[in-house]
Formats: sequence, structure tokens, C-alpha cells
Amino acid sequence: MADLVTILGVAGEVGVVIDLLNKTIRTISELQSKWNIADLTVSTLQMQLTGVNFALTEIKRWADCNSEDPHYHLAMDLNHCLSHCRSLISMIDTKIVVLRTDKDDRLEIASRIRLLFKTQSLSEAQRMIQHVTSTLGLLLAACNR
Repeated sequence: MADLVTILGVAGEVGVVIDLLNKTIRTISELQSKWNIADLTVSTLQMQLTGVNFALTEIKRWADCNSEDPHYHLAMDLNHCLSHCRSLISMIDTKIVVLRTDKDDRLEIASRIRLLFKTQSLSEAQRMIQHVTSTLGLLLAACNR
């Protein structure tokens, strides 16, 4: 069985990733509305991040309520998944946050945003988000057993 410190660490790490996800989702939403972008790639990324955010919120709720007798491997798997998720979301956030600007060249900014979301690195990130979402779904199912 995992000790209380491990589970509290999981809950804390989940909170950090959730905060980063919320910031990234807000940034994408702001860019979409500010630059009037209706691109499906952008919307899909936002939807995927929202799904990961929901799964992490549920895992955090589970960790907060079940810190007394969790299985050791579950806590380790959650930590590993959270570490990967944090790195992935940080990479996405870094790429997206540079698009925030006060410059008023709408065409240039909108084009840069569309181009960014079509790059291989963000396409690869979206595939990785799908894997993370699947993993989190399995871990969440294990948490609820």
C-alpha cells in the first residue's frame, strides 16, 4: 500500500497540472475569440485538453477522499502519468503563450495561430494527449474500483 505522503504528492501534482491545463485552455479560448478562429484543429485541441482536465479533476477528488489505503502501484502509475502530462501540457502552453500579443495585425496573428496548430509538434502533442487521456481513463477506472 502507498503511504499518505505519496498520495498527498499525487493530489498536489494533479493540482499543479490542473492549474496549468486551465491556463492553457483559457489562452486557447482567448486566442480563438480575439482572432475569430473557428479552425477545427484548434477546437479539437481545446476539447482534448478539457477532457484531460476533467479526468485529472476526478483523480484529484479520488486522491483527496481515498488517501488512507490506496494501492502502491496505482499511486506510482498516477505519479508517472502526471509527470508526463505536466511535461506535455507545459510544452503546449509554451508554444501557445507566445501567440499572445498586443500587436493589432489580425491577419498575421491569425495566420501564425493556424500555422502553429498545423505544425508537426502540435499534431504529435495531440496524439500524445489521446494516449494520456486513455491512460487517465484506465487509472480513473482503477481508482473507482
